[in-house]
Amino acid sequence: MRYPNHDQLKLFLALYELRSTTKVADKLYLGQSSVSRGLQKLRHFFDDQLFIRRSHGLEPTPKAEYLAARLPNAMAELEDLFHHSLSFSPHELDINITIAVNAFLLPVIGKHLMQVLSTSAPNVRLQLRAWGTSTVGDLMAERVDIGVNYYPMDISKQFVQRKVGKDSFVMLMNKQHEWAHEEITAEQAANYPLVQLLINNFNYNSYTDMAIRAVGKEPLNRLKSTDLMLLTQCLQDDQTLMLPCSHRFAGSVGEHFKYSAIKNETHNPAGDIAAVHLNRFSSNPVHLWLIDHISQSLVS
Repeated sequence: MRYPNHDQLKLFLALYELRSTTKVADKLYLGQSSVSRGLQKLRHFFDDQLFIRRSHGLEPTPKAEYLAARLPNAMAELEDLFHHSLSFSPHELDINITIAVNAFLLPVIGKHLMQVLSTSAPNVRLQLRAWGTSTVGDLMAERVDIGVNYYPMDISKQFVQRKVGKDSFVMLMNKQHEWAHEEITAEQAANYPLVQLLINNFNYNSYTDMAIRAVGKEPLNRLKSTDLMLLTQCLQDDQTLMLPCSHRFAGSVGEHFKYSAIKNETHNPAGDIAAVHLNRFSSNPVHLWLIDHISQSLVS
């Protein structure tokens, strides 16, 4: 009898996680018929139904529960063995990669990765998304391969956080803005209307508001949005506005803008940047290669 291959075992784990053949087909980029055939082969090999269809979705059998508790570690050990024994060639990669990045860092990292992939790994299909409320769950479920956000992140010990760069925070403004000094305090910033980026799980806006309120003033919030392009367009159109943002982002927006450093305030967040992924990918050459290039994109 032929043993299940890696893809069939991965299908099993996806069925156990999602309890839906439709969702599994979407996650693994398979047709419904392929999922059904794969499940049938697994049932035949293990001589068990594995999943029983109920009104609320697929219900795992006791045999499926037993397999699900042991397969992830066994597969991780096999993957680690293979990764150490096989040479790694980015040019031969033909895979989908999804990376979730803090919105301030997305333009900087995204531009660099696209340049690298276009020359070194042309068959890699990259999806970049902004870090959001579902990102940690997506990393756990392997819907996202790597996340990039400010360190340290308050997440499970099932993840590795690797420092890949440093950042600081500045006030971005139109190059015609009247502020001409190299640094600005929260008290001084309180005199200008602000536009702020809303970021899930890293709401720097609250740090700005807290710093201004700490000096006895109320922030003049003109607009808060998740759309960075909208905010920078507002700065371009209005010479009075300021945008508290990442130094990395401010350095990437072009000649229409200037920025001033924010003096180190109590409420200014830490500036370390980390890449995060599941522990079992610690020796994965693809992950290590990508993290190396993410780090290169953040070199000053």
